[in-house]
This record gives sequence, C-alpha cells and structure tokens, in this order.
Amino acid sequence: AVRMVPILREELIVKAAREPNARDIDVDRLLQSYARHAKHKGAKLVQNAPATSIRREGDVWRVEAGGEVYCAPVLINAAGAWADEVAAFAGAAKVGLTPMRRSAAILPAPEGQDVTHWPAVVSASESWYAKPEAGKLMVSPADEDPVDPHDAWPDDMVMAEGLHRFECATTVSVTRVERTWAGLRSFVKDRSPVVGFAPETPGFFWLAGQGGYGIQ
Repeated sequence: AVRMVPILREELIVKAAREPNARDIDVDRLLQSYARHAKHKGAKLVQNAPATSIRREGDVWRVEAGGEVYCAPVLINAAGAWADEVAAFAGAAKVGLTPMRRSAAILPAPEGQDVTHWPAVVSASESWYAKPEAGKLMVSPADEDPVDPHDAWPDDMVMAEGLHRFECATTVSVTRVERTWAGLRSFVKDRSPVVGFAPETPGFFWLAGQGGYGIQ
C-alpha cells in the first residue's frame, strides 16, 4: 500500500485490499453526452423553472413550471434530495428519503509527489478517503450528516475533523486548502435505490434514493 501511495503511515496499516478494476468517470462529460443525445432525440431541457403545480388529470400529468404547462402520461421523479417533497406536491406517498451531506476539499499535491497514478484510498472505517484530482488531492471526511434538502455547503468543523483524520493516517500536514464543497446524498431506510412506478399513483415513476452509488 505504501509503495502505491507513499504518504500512508506504514506503522498504522494492519491490512489492505485493492480493487484493480475500479475506474473513474468524467461525470460532467457523461452528463453532457446524455444531454446531447436527449436533445438529438427531440427532448427539450428547461432550467430555472420551479414547478408551481403538479396534478393528475385523467390519464396525464399536468405540470405548470416557469409559466409553461407540460403534459405527459408519465411523471419521473428524479429530484434527488427533494424527491419526497416533489412526491407530496404531486399527491403521491413519500418514501422516507433522508438527504445526507457529504463534504470534500481539494489540497495541493504533497511536495515532491506525483499523485497522477495513485489509486483512490479509503480507510476501512470510512472515516476519510482521498483520490487524485487533476494533479491535486481530493480529500473527504466521508461525512453523512442528515439535513433538510438545500443547496449544500461544507461545515467547517466537519471538514477540519476529516482533514485531521487524513493527517493522522498520512505523513501530510494540511497547510493549505484550495477549495471545499458539499453535496447531498439521499437514502431511504434500507439504503437501496428507489426505482419504479408508485403502486398507488398512476404514471408516477420514482428514480431516487441513489446516495452511495454515485455514477456507475
């Protein structure tokens, strides 16, 4: 493990496991590709248009958003951390979704180290993880703090505690943080994705609760 990631403290390592077939995905490039394909097939992408009304009329859903009205037989609820709120707005039963904050920071590469080909490193307790990111290191405290749906930002104390755990496990002293951010990963009780039609609400399709699975 230390040969692969020289900053790890060898005296702290009891055992290590490696997944040689793991790969990274350029998420922005993937999503932009999906958007291009959708537009090519005739889809219209509407942004910055909050829904003001969602209701079932006969065999179709009627959604008012951004001053426009959209009608379709199937409504897909892919609203992430807000999926339960959208369901309630549409008159469908909630599934008990809990958004959880996950924070991350970008650090300069350790002095004298080329991190480009390092693997992602995760502590067995999942109390921190790190991975190369454009020649720098992305470090996360692996936090899972339940929060209400909102535009997330990192908690300074959570970030500091996570970076301290990273420092304790490595030979790196964190003297500069280039940037931090946070996102929301949403789970239901069994932590499995919620995918499929709601049994009690015709044409209402769930695509939620994907926290922890990332882009796979």
